[in-house]
Amino acid sequence: MAGLGRDLHLSEGQWKPYDVAADTPTDAGVGTDPTTQGWRSFLHLGSEESGGFCIDVWERSHPVTHPGYLIAISGEQSSSPYLKVDTLPAVMDLLAKWAPVVQASTISRVVRDLTDPTYTHDGIVETVATRATWAVQNRMQDMKKHRNDWDTDDKEKHRASVIPNGHHRNHLPGPR
Repeated sequence: MAGLGRDLHLSEGQWKPYDVAADTPTDAGVGTDPTTQGWRSFLHLGSEESGGFCIDVWERSHPVTHPGYLIAISGEQSSSPYLKVDTLPAVMDLLAKWAPVVQASTISRVVRDLTDPTYTHDGIVETVATRATWAVQNRMQDMKKHRNDWDTDDKEKHRASVIPNGHHRNHLPGPR
Protein backbone atom coordinates (compact mmCIF):
# COMPACT_ATOMS: atom_id res chain seq x y z
CA MET A 1 0.00 0.00 0.00
CA ALA A 2 1.26 3.46 -0.80
CA GLY A 3 2.76 5.30 2.11
CA LEU A 4 1.39 8.39 3.77
CA GLY A 5 3.43 11.56 3.58
CA ARG A 6 5.32 10.72 0.41
CA ASP A 7 2.51 10.98 -2.12
CA LEU A 8 2.91 13.07 -5.27
CA HIS A 9 0.66 15.23 -7.48
CA LEU A 10 1.43 15.96 -11.12
CA SER A 11 0.71 19.65 -11.50
CA GLU A 12 1.80 21.77 -14.47
CA GLY A 13 4.18 19.03 -15.61
CA GLN A 14 5.95 18.79 -12.23
CA TRP A 15 5.61 16.21 -9.45
CA LYS A 16 4.88 18.00 -6.20
CA PRO A 17 4.28 16.67 -2.66
CA TYR A 18 0.67 15.68 -2.05
CA ASP A 19 -1.21 14.51 1.03
CA VAL A 20 -4.09 12.18 0.12
CA ALA A 21 -5.69 12.59 3.56
CA ALA A 22 -5.59 16.40 3.39
CA ASP A 23 -7.53 16.33 0.11
CA THR A 24 -10.29 14.15 1.58
CA PRO A 25 -13.81 15.52 1.13
CA THR A 26 -15.86 16.32 4.22
CA ASP A 27 -17.36 13.27 5.97
CA ALA A 28 -14.94 10.83 4.32
CA GLY A 29 -13.07 8.45 6.55
CA VAL A 30 -9.35 8.75 6.97
CA GLY A 31 -7.25 5.64 6.49
CA THR A 32 -4.84 4.04 4.08
CA ASP A 33 -7.53 2.71 1.71
CA PRO A 34 -8.40 5.35 -0.91
CA THR A 35 -12.01 4.15 -1.02
CA THR A 36 -12.40 5.43 2.57
CA GLN A 37 -11.14 8.83 1.41
CA GLY A 38 -13.61 9.64 -1.33
CA TRP A 39 -12.07 7.60 -4.17
CA ARG A 40 -13.69 4.75 -6.11
CA SER A 41 -11.91 1.97 -7.96
CA PHE A 42 -11.40 2.75 -11.65
CA LEU A 43 -8.89 0.12 -12.86
CA HIS A 44 -6.80 -2.77 -11.55
CA LEU A 45 -4.05 -4.42 -13.60
CA GLY A 46 -1.86 -7.34 -12.60
CA SER A 47 -1.19 -9.21 -9.39
CA GLU A 48 1.49 -8.61 -6.81
CA GLU A 49 1.64 -12.30 -5.86
CA SER A 50 4.78 -14.30 -6.61
CA GLY A 51 6.94 -11.33 -7.51
CA GLY A 52 4.43 -9.63 -9.80
CA PHE A 53 3.36 -6.02 -10.00
CA CYS A 54 -0.03 -4.39 -10.08
CA ILE A 55 -1.40 -0.97 -10.85
CA ASP A 56 -4.48 0.39 -9.12
CA VAL A 57 -6.25 3.49 -10.33
CA TRP A 58 -9.02 5.25 -8.42
CA GLU A 59 -11.15 8.14 -9.56
CA ARG A 60 -12.60 10.80 -7.34
CA SER A 61 -16.12 9.95 -6.15
CA HIS A 62 -17.01 13.65 -6.42
CA PRO A 63 -15.31 14.66 -9.69
CA VAL A 64 -16.90 18.11 -9.85
CA THR A 65 -15.62 19.34 -6.50
CA HIS A 66 -12.47 17.21 -6.31
CA PRO A 67 -11.42 16.07 -9.81
CA GLY A 68 -8.62 13.66 -10.37
CA TYR A 69 -7.25 10.16 -10.35
CA LEU A 70 -5.07 8.37 -7.83
CA ILE A 71 -2.58 5.72 -8.94
CA ALA A 72 -0.51 3.21 -6.97
CA ILE A 73 2.02 0.76 -8.35
CA SER A 74 2.82 -2.11 -6.02
CA GLY A 75 4.77 -5.32 -5.88
CA GLU A 76 5.07 -8.15 -3.42
CA GLN A 77 7.70 -6.31 -1.37
CA SER A 78 6.88 -2.61 -1.75
CA SER A 79 4.73 0.04 -3.34
CA SER A 80 4.99 3.47 -4.86
CA PRO A 81 3.67 6.59 -3.24
CA TYR A 82 0.17 7.54 -4.34
CA LEU A 83 0.39 9.49 -7.57
CA LYS A 84 -2.42 11.99 -8.19
CA VAL A 85 -3.14 13.29 -11.67
CA ASP A 86 -5.97 15.57 -12.73
CA THR A 87 -6.95 14.17 -16.13
CA LEU A 88 -7.64 10.85 -17.82
CA PRO A 89 -4.93 11.55 -20.47
CA ALA A 90 -2.40 11.84 -17.61
CA VAL A 91 -3.60 8.44 -16.30
CA MET A 92 -3.20 6.95 -19.78
CA ASP A 93 0.33 8.35 -20.04
CA LEU A 94 1.35 6.73 -16.73
CA LEU A 95 -0.33 3.44 -17.72
CA ALA A 96 1.57 3.45 -21.02
CA LYS A 97 4.79 3.67 -19.03
CA TRP A 98 3.96 1.16 -16.27
CA ALA A 99 1.64 -1.41 -17.89
CA PRO A 100 4.59 -3.07 -19.73
CA VAL A 101 6.21 -3.71 -16.32
CA VAL A 102 3.02 -5.41 -15.11
CA GLN A 103 2.76 -7.39 -18.34
CA ALA A 104 6.39 -8.54 -18.19
CA SER A 105 6.08 -9.61 -14.55
CA THR A 106 2.90 -11.57 -15.36
CA ILE A 107 4.53 -13.33 -18.32
CA SER A 108 7.57 -14.11 -16.18
CA ARG A 109 5.29 -15.64 -13.56
CA VAL A 110 3.61 -17.86 -16.17
CA VAL A 111 6.98 -19.00 -17.52
CA ARG A 112 8.20 -19.66 -13.98
CA ASP A 113 5.04 -21.69 -13.24
CA LEU A 114 5.46 -23.67 -16.46
CA THR A 115 9.05 -24.61 -15.68
CA ASP A 116 8.61 -25.25 -11.96
CA PRO A 117 8.32 -29.00 -11.35
CA THR A 118 6.37 -28.56 -8.09
CA TYR A 119 2.61 -28.29 -7.99
CA THR A 120 1.17 -25.29 -6.18
CA HIS A 121 -2.52 -24.83 -5.55
CA ASP A 122 -2.51 -21.19 -6.64
CA GLY A 123 -0.23 -21.32 -9.67
CA ILE A 124 -1.43 -19.76 -12.90
CA VAL A 125 -0.79 -22.91 -14.90
CA GLU A 126 -2.66 -25.08 -12.41
CA THR A 127 -5.59 -22.67 -12.39
CA VAL A 128 -5.81 -22.62 -16.20
CA ALA A 129 -5.49 -26.43 -16.38
CA THR A 130 -8.21 -26.86 -13.75
CA ARG A 131 -10.57 -24.54 -15.60
CA ALA A 132 -9.85 -26.25 -18.92
CA THR A 133 -10.49 -29.68 -17.39
CA TRP A 134 -13.77 -28.49 -15.92
CA ALA A 135 -14.83 -27.03 -19.27
CA VAL A 136 -14.03 -30.25 -21.14
CA GLN A 137 -15.89 -32.39 -18.62
CA ASN A 138 -18.91 -30.15 -18.27
CA ARG A 139 -19.21 -28.52 -21.66
CA MET A 140 -18.04 -31.19 -24.12
CA GLN A 141 -21.52 -31.95 -25.47
CA ASP A 142 -22.21 -28.27 -26.09
CA MET A 143 -18.81 -27.83 -27.72
CA LYS A 144 -19.42 -30.80 -30.05
CA LYS A 145 -22.87 -29.51 -30.99
CA HIS A 146 -21.49 -26.04 -31.78
CA ARG A 147 -18.70 -27.57 -33.85
CA ASN A 148 -21.17 -29.74 -35.80
CA ASP A 149 -23.35 -26.66 -36.42
CA TRP A 150 -20.33 -24.72 -37.72
CA ASP A 151 -19.30 -27.60 -39.99
CA THR A 152 -22.86 -27.92 -41.35
CA ASP A 153 -23.00 -24.17 -42.02
CA ASP A 154 -19.65 -24.31 -43.84
CA LYS A 155 -20.84 -27.23 -46.02
CA GLU A 156 -24.07 -25.41 -46.90
CA LYS A 157 -22.16 -22.26 -47.84
CA HIS A 158 -19.83 -24.31 -50.02
CA ARG A 159 -22.75 -26.07 -51.75
CA ALA A 160 -24.42 -22.72 -52.39
CA SER A 161 -21.28 -21.40 -54.07
CA VAL A 162 -20.97 -24.33 -56.51
CA ILE A 163 -23.05 -24.41 -59.73
CA PRO A 164 -24.04 -27.71 -61.38
CA ASN A 165 -20.99 -27.97 -63.73
CA GLY A 166 -18.63 -28.07 -60.70
CA HIS A 167 -17.35 -24.49 -60.91
CA HIS A 168 -17.56 -22.03 -58.06
CA ARG A 169 -19.72 -18.97 -58.68
CA ASN A 170 -16.75 -16.74 -57.88
CA HIS A 171 -14.42 -18.58 -60.27
CA LEU A 172 -16.32 -19.03 -63.51
CA PRO A 173 -14.10 -19.64 -66.51
CA GLY A 174 -14.09 -16.66 -68.81
CA PRO A 175 -12.52 -15.59 -72.06
CA ARG A 176 -8.77 -15.74 -72.08
